[in-house]
Amino acid sequence: MTRPVSVALLLATLSGASWGYAQDLPPTALTNQPTVPLTENPLQRTNLELAEEALTAGLSSTATQLFTQVLKHPSLRANERERAALGLAAAQIERTHPDEAKAALRGLPDSPRKSLYEGLLALLENDLPAATAATEKADSAALPPHEVAWGHTLRALIATAKGDNLGVNTQTAAATKAAISEEQRQRMEVLSYRALILAGKVDDVTIAVLKERVSSAQDSPLAFAFARNLALAYAHLNTATSREQAVAVLEAIKTAPHVADARQAEADLLIGLIRGHKTAAGRKALYAAAQNPANPSVRLTALRALVAAAEEAETIDA
Repeated sequence: MTRPVSVALLLATLSGASWGYAQDLPPTALTNQPTVPLTENPLQRTNLELAEEALTAGLSSTATQLFTQVLKHPSLRANERERAALGLAAAQIERTHPDEAKAALRGLPDSPRKSLYEGLLALLENDLPAATAATEKADSAALPPHEVAWGHTLRALIATAKGDNLGVNTQTAAATKAAISEEQRQRMEVLSYRALILAGKVDDVTIAVLKERVSSAQDSPLAFAFARNLALAYAHLNTATSREQAVAVLEAIKTAPHVADARQAEADLLIGLIRGHKTAAGRKALYAAAQNPANPSVRLTALRALVAAAEEAETIDA
């Protein structure tokens, strides 16, 4: 079996038999309730328990809001802080927010859960040795039930990178069986594509499947994530035509209904980087991203790109 075929099978299997989208609950559904001290009212569920239930149910956005609220509690005990930070990292990885996941993991003691997240993040950075080393420490037996599927997904992606077709098939089947919701399967698929694209493993099969996913994911919580992956895949082909195709995908998704301002900023940044800061269209998109206050990290990256463009222009003038 060739590698493109094995990759396609991996991702097709992760997508599951059906393509129904679980809608994530609005954060306000749970987080507008008064804060309950974690050490009081033992008969009432705490925000930490609610956050973990939301994560177990595959409601990553809701879980992120709840874990963030828990971590702001002034009298949080050390073990509770670790639980909340690990949960926040898991939720951010499921939402494909690697920088936020890294921040949540910083300073935590070693554990199988932390190793799992570090492995997934290493894979997103195309660091196969680090991902492999982390996987060896992420004992599936020590992971919570709702994260076992992620452990198998990590091993399947490492097997894909190594050309181990048997490992791909075994771990993919295990991941599909262990997934606790359709949305978790979808999020594993999104992360899988992103890792493959960052590793440069883009071919016609990848493009074709991603185009299908973008079409199927319209108006779903993962519409932007799939569109971003398709745009990045086009950009990695690095031809004049594919770059224009990438920009067209991003222009379409950023003006789609219900796309958050933070996502629009990310789309503008990607358009600017794809077009390049040497072009007027590229600088225009970077300016738009820099002027959008909804996503501070994107804004900072856009400003850095504009500063680099200005410095380069000064060098040429000199």
